[in-house]
Formats: sequence, C-alpha cells, structure tokens
Amino acid sequence: TPSLAPSSEPSKMPSATPSRAPTKQPIAIILTSAPTKKPTAAPSKMPSSEPSLIPSAFPTYVPSRSPSLQPSLVPSSKPSLMPTSVPSESSMPSLVPTVGEALIACASQKCIERTPIGDPVTNVVPVEEGIYGIRCCADSQLNAAFVAANSQCPGLWVSSRDIDGECVRETTYHNGLSVCQSLGARLCTVQENLNDCSRPAKCSLNENKVWTVYGDDFPSTHPSFSPAPSVFSSEVPSTAASNKPSTFPSAVPSLGPTSSSAPSAFPSA
Repeated sequence: TPSLAPSSEPSKMPSATPSRAPTKQPIAIILTSAPTKKPTAAPSKMPSSEPSLIPSAFPTYVPSRSPSLQPSLVPSSKPSLMPTSVPSESSMPSLVPTVGEALIACASQKCIERTPIGDPVTNVVPVEEGIYGIRCCADSQLNAAFVAANSQCPGLWVSSRDIDGECVRETTYHNGLSVCQSLGARLCTVQENLNDCSRPAKCSLNENKVWTVYGDDFPSTHPSFSPAPSVFSSEVPSTAASNKPSTFPSAVPSLGPTSSSAPSAFPSA
C-alpha cells in the first residue's frame, strides 16, 4: 500500500540499490510490559562509558542500620594491610582501649557475688576472642527498650537490647559498641555496672561480664606512667601517713587542705 502523499522529510541520499519488493519481515516494535509510571525529570545526557555487564540480582532494599558516623569523604586507594602494633602516645588517651583489646566487667553486684575470691571482676581481653553481652547507657529514654537505672544513678537509662528489641547477650566488642552508638547511647562504664546502675536492663546478664569502658569514676588498670597532681584537694585528708607512699611526690604540694566540690571517690587507705 504505497503512500498517497510524498514524505515531508525525504531522504537526502536515496539508496543506490533500492529493493525490488517490500520486506516480508519488517522490524517489529516490542513495547515493555511494565513501563515506568513516572519518567525521570533529569535524564542522563550521556550514557555510561562503562555500564555494568552483569547487574546485581540481589540489590539492597534496606540500608544499613549501623552506618559509619564519620564516613571518609575519599576512601583510601591503598588501605593498610597491617595496622600499627605500636600506637602513638597521647596526652589525652581514649577511654576506650586500643583496637586490639577491650574491657569487660561484671554487669552487676550479682556477678561480683558469684565471682570466686581471687578472680578479677574486670578484665582486658583481645577483641578477636571475646564474646560477651552489652549494657548501653543514655541520659534519656531513647526508645521503649531503655529502662530507668537504679535509684543511685538518677537520670540514667539503660538497655541490653538492639534496635529490634532483641537482647544482645553474645557479641563482639566492635558490634556491641556499634549497637549502642546506633541507638544514640554508649557502653556503660565499669562503675555504672558494678554499682548496679545497669542492673534493670536484665536480659539474663546480671551474673555475667559485659563489654564496658573506663569512666571518670573508676581507676584504670593501665595507669599513667606520668602522675599529675589533683586539681581538687581532698575534703577529708588522711590523718596517718600512707603505708604505700607515692614514688613520685608532687613537685608543687598544697600548703593545706581545701574544700572540694568533687572529692575523690576512692580516698587514700
């Protein structure tokens, strides 16, 4: 069926070898069975020069629940295969132990009571080998899983559950830390656990050791080699000389006791 009218846009270069008869197999136009309902408002002007040869058969539908809080803007093209075994010294060391080891402590007084005499209630263990539960602490009720701490810790909320409300009884240090941070909380300190502050979190962990961190309220098992004088003098100084005097006396001793708004939680024996 030839056209009744000539084309408004005829070819500028007609074929040198026109066909003698129309084709018996014209090109078929196959339309998609599921066209998009909303085409993009900003289509790409240039297709990718390196399109994927094999697209993913299992694309992610749910992003990570624990994304990095400080992702790198430009990832390293040559990441270290072996992290340093001798970290640099710092005048303000982290309250969290180095990457190779982490701190565990009894989750409550109930654990202390069941610990054999002579066994420590706190330990530093390799992060690769340790599997323990967690206690997360926060200054507010971040979700329904957080319960008020015991009365001796007012304003503190505790939980041993992840974002799905499941008890975290056995996990690695890094995963446990990530669980607390993803909730907007932190790992409870040694003293918060030993003082039963976190005991209401339960999850059958009160008789066990859990991942924890040093706080300002607990002395380090790895004390500084360079002691420094206290900013706050004791409100109740000792009346007798210590049977274990310091091997590094202060170069600037105080002339007399002064009242302190923050006396030591661990006065001298």
